[in-house]
Amino acid sequence: MPFLQVMSNRASHKFSLDNLPSLDLTKMKGTPNASLKDYLQALEIARSAQELAVIDSMPVALQQSVLAVLRYAAECDVADRKQITFSWSPAYEWGLHLWEARAVQGSASAITINLEGPYPEP
Repeated sequence: MPFLQVMSNRASHKFSLDNLPSLDLTKMKGTPNASLKDYLQALEIARSAQELAVIDSMPVALQQSVLAVLRYAAECDVADRKQITFSWSPAYEWGLHLWEARAVQGSASAITINLEGPYPEP
């Protein structure tokens, strides 16, 4: 399974509605120069050298975009946090799709991040 898919599964689990209230995002606060890789390591989403290499291979604009959403999540009060679902799609070039669904009665708002990227080299 491609590394981005593995990390997407871990991240979706961490930022699920069930886990949001207890998710410790203090590691993400107060470190303005931290990179996406730093945050993903601190949250135990990126766990191996190969996974870190994939993050390094992502275009900086995409890394910064995902990082902005994670910082937004960290700055919200716990009661206002939104579930974030992460996914990966294979693609020739790198890409990012980002959606935020507003809350409606009976359904909380949520964010979806879909990263597109190439399969790792064999």
